[in-house]
Amino acid sequence: MTRLALQVIFAGALLASFGPMPVCAQAPATPAEARTPASGWPEPVKDNRVLNFLTFDELEGRTNGPNTSFRWDSQGWIGTDFNKLWLKSEGRVTNGISSDGDQEILYDRPIPHMRYFDWQAGARLDLDSGPTRAWAAIGMQGLAPYFFNFAPTLYVRNGGRVAGRIEGSYDLYLTQRLILQPHGQTATFSRQAGQPTSAPRLVFGVWVWH
Repeated sequence: MTRLALQVIFAGALLASFGPMPVCAQAPATPAEARTPASGWPEPVKDNRVLNFLTFDELEGRTNGPNTSFRWDSQGWIGTDFNKLWLKSEGRVTNGISSDGDQEILYDRPIPHMRYFDWQAGARLDLDSGPTRAWAAIGMQGLAPYFFNFAPTLYVRNGGRVAGRIEGSYDLYLTQRLILQPHGQTATFSRQAGQPTSAPRLVFGVWVWH
């Protein structure tokens, strides 16, 4: 009995001399060839690229011998889906005398909660053979219900002069490549805007695209 007690005491003292042994948790080694989850994902969508667009609605020359005229109407933009710089230009040159010169530079950005419309703001310069006129411009441009292209713009300059213009068009697809486009434009000026009349002007035409 005495021998058994001595053995138990000796075993207890021996275990106490080693003390508690720390236990470390180690994650299993990752093979060198194993791919992380991100490396297997597809490339991100490149939806912030800088794009550009240019179109000429009119680019024509006329002559009957002694008289010649040239008419242009163009617009274009450069930018991303959310920020664009629009350039619009139109005018007429008849026998070296320019008229109806309208040059616009506008900043364009989508309107919140209006999916198919952008607001535009900038400046307009009337550059022709008459006095140069500068306007502040603000408006919107986009696709109205039933796929009508719609663009109203308001112009303001010093002295309380105000002008407005509304453009609209509709694309009729005769074939997949042949498009018939009725197009209309109306413009009005206040009596102090420097125009010969304040009555609204209406222009209507039909274009064929291919």
